[in-house]
Amino acid sequence: MRITLKTAHGYLSAQPAPPGMPVVWQYRDVAGEWETFELDGFECPKPPDPPPPDTVDPINGIWPPPVGYPRERPPDLATVDPTEVLRQLRWALWVADSSDDESAWMGYIFDTAGEGHQKGWVSDDYWYQKIANGDGSGRGYAWPAV
Repeated sequence: MRITLKTAHGYLSAQPAPPGMPVVWQYRDVAGEWETFELDGFECPKPPDPPPPDTVDPINGIWPPPVGYPRERPPDLATVDPTEVLRQLRWALWVADSSDDESAWMGYIFDTAGEGHQKGWVSDDYWYQKIANGDGSGRGYAWPAV
């Protein structure tokens, strides 16, 4: 890599040195001519590719969401897949600003079918309402609004 520079005030000037010896630096107190330096083995690396944008997801992304992220819940879906139920549950607890234990709710969702609902997450507001109201085994504490 080749660098050329010139200063308007005092500066350090690299002076030629015998082969195998270090460069000698001299201070010059007045402006000088342009100086060119050859830097062996020094190349500017290609900047890295920018990281992909972070996705907010309770299973495969950033969780909890960053401050200021809108507290909107994802669409409901009916499922008995534990990963999808956990995803919905974490969203529900976060949207309700609840400190409930998710493992207690997971047990409740899979072990209890209530009010005509099947076990697992259902595609209506049933579990969201129970979590928001603090019903069930989750202790039902919601953090005070700040």
